[in-house]
Amino acid sequence: MSTGEHIPMNQETIPQVAVVGNLAIGQPNTDGHQIGVGYVPETLQQQADVAAAAAEATRPLTKTNAAFCIDGRKTIKLGEITDPEVLNDIVAPQLPGGTNLAATKAAVAANAVIVRNAANFDEAYDIVTGVLTRAGYEDAGHEGCGASKKMKKTVEDPVDVKTAYANLKGLGVAKDGDEAKLEAIAANKHQRVENGFYDSWDPGQHEAKIKATAPQNYAILETSADATSNHHEGGAYSVSGNNGFAKNDYIDKTGGKQLFAYTHAFAKELAGVLAGSPEEARMIELGFGDDLLDVSNQLIAAPDDQHPGLAVIA
Repeated sequence: MSTGEHIPMNQETIPQVAVVGNLAIGQPNTDGHQIGVGYVPETLQQQADVAAAAAEATRPLTKTNAAFCIDGRKTIKLGEITDPEVLNDIVAPQLPGGTNLAATKAAVAANAVIVRNAANFDEAYDIVTGVLTRAGYEDAGHEGCGASKKMKKTVEDPVDVKTAYANLKGLGVAKDGDEAKLEAIAANKHQRVENGFYDSWDPGQHEAKIKATAPQNYAILETSADATSNHHEGGAYSVSGNNGFAKNDYIDKTGGKQLFAYTHAFAKELAGVLAGSPEEARMIELGFGDDLLDVSNQLIAAPDDQHPGLAVIA
């Protein structure tokens, strides 16, 4: 059973990163609360610049046993840390909503044995938390997390399977033959929604749990009073290998640009801890990727003439 340890790559190695497409998801930006055009790289030069900056911000993990949220906004406080230079050097895996929320959603979506008999999502969350804590992992999250606030909405209004399959293949998460597995995941989530399984979730209680159990991983992000609360993400970055994304440093060096970042290697690692078999591990792994799209779908504007959609960077 893994404890989250990784073998870091050479600090001087810069990975090959490129803009490989756009996410074909997102809700109509009618209420002003979704991330609009942001800093989407549209020209070839903009794409090259973003890819180069993302590559430079891809570094060995300094924290290996917790996933921070995919949120691209700058972290201004983490636990008791407020020093910008220290915060710039912290590199952790990233999953929607943090370690335990993302892991619970993936395990439930996969109908994993460990959560199959849970009465509701809160009970499943506590079960997953117990398993991951005993394996040496920590929870994480941040103030006002959209992935937590919109948790129920993400499963009630998911990305359709064909779109999810196409996007996850573009992100390098899905492979040929996985569409049937995604169909099963969609059916599992639909059944749970119909049974009211997700109704128990309270984002405020979620924040309180993180503050109580993993205060060192509770973050305050830089927000603003505008419609998007300082969200300006232009892309979704699928971080390769056992690396992470130094988002604060990326923001500083690009003059305020932001990226959502997703660490699938860590999702796969957690899936292996939670699963009872290799087949179940693969289902949970896909559940993480599927959740990434469902969360993003609720937070970003659908592609149109004004909103081209998030760039896919891998």
